[in-house]
Amino acid sequence: MPSRRRVLASLGLLATGGCLGHDSDADPAATDSQTDWPLPDCDAGGTSYVPDSVGPRSDASERWRRTVPQPTGRPVVAGDRVYLPTLGGLRTFALDGSPGWTLAPAEDRSTTWMTGPAVHDGTAYVGTDDDRSLLALSTADGSEQWRTAVGDVSVAPVPDHDWESVFVGTRDGTVARIDAADGTVRWTASVFGAVTSLATSRDIAYVGTEAGEVYALFDAKGLWRRKLPGSVVDVALGNGGPVYATTFGGGTFELADGLHAGRTRWHVESGPAKDSLVLTDDTVYGADGGGLVAMSRHGEGRQWSVDGSFAAGMAGAGDTLYVGGENGVSAYRMGGGIGLGDVRFDARRWHLDVGGSVVRGLAVADDALFVPVSGTSASEAAFVALS
Repeated sequence: MPSRRRVLASLGLLATGGCLGHDSDADPAATDSQTDWPLPDCDAGGTSYVPDSVGPRSDASERWRRTVPQPTGRPVVAGDRVYLPTLGGLRTFALDGSPGWTLAPAEDRSTTWMTGPAVHDGTAYVGTDDDRSLLALSTADGSEQWRTAVGDVSVAPVPDHDWESVFVGTRDGTVARIDAADGTVRWTASVFGAVTSLATSRDIAYVGTEAGEVYALFDAKGLWRRKLPGSVVDVALGNGGPVYATTFGGGTFELADGLHAGRTRWHVESGPAKDSLVLTDDTVYGADGGGLVAMSRHGEGRQWSVDGSFAAGMAGAGDTLYVGGENGVSAYRMGGGIGLGDVRFDARRWHLDVGGSVVRGLAVADDALFVPVSGTSASEAAFVALS
């Protein structure tokens, strides 16, 4: 809780026209409303951020709502199609909400979940925890192009830099590199613990595990390995090599790559994330049941925070951060509004009740925000597009 003196000091800055910590609506906003969100965490680096995408900025309303089985993963938007993994299989929709094809669970009812797909050039790569394991599907009609058995896939596939191969991780601690054209296994490597997060830079896979390990793998060999204090929730990559890892109960770390690989550059204890970080050129954002935290990428620690209970992976677009929780969706200014430290004014742009708890994560594309909503005893699960 900020002190009375600190609050009064911040109010004094506002009264005298001070602009410390201020990001006004006059700041440049993104302009490309057609940008895709082709992987669950947006890109191979897992940034969950699109600099040139516009989502609902000043307010939001429902564009469409569809009843779905309970969502089990984050939405993906690519081309003219939206993808959502659910307990009833992978569901697809047109951008206007019209239903498309479905990848159904296995007939023997062994499927408990599917990943969100990685989508590129007419193919959707999907992981499952049944005997189908890893599938390549036509985005046009869902027809199967190939399948490869690598085990129970635990994280969504992530491509290399030119989409010639995809990387996957499994619950038994296997990381595999698979040829994108025909499903041939190029190599496999074993890590300690179930794979919980995966990001790539060129031909290097950065892997987080349930056992609290972070690995850098190249050609099935470990370049470096680091033990962190808690299960790794998410791994994201910054330009120039830093690796960002957030943990359950252990905070968020910036780890060096290259010459000092794996060493801690900085650590913020109160900077965890539920499902995913959002990473921009200057800032790392994390949110969970304790609130939303912005952390400087330049070693300056925590920049600002706001209270709240957030239950789903965040998404960033332009100058706006989208966060889901038990009470709906909120949009925040990425600069935190006006204020000093944790004393913030006008940080939130808008809030919208979506009729249930937001789960798994958000996606931004086509001038819209795509929101999976959990079912309750009084209402069915839903998939909602806001604009």
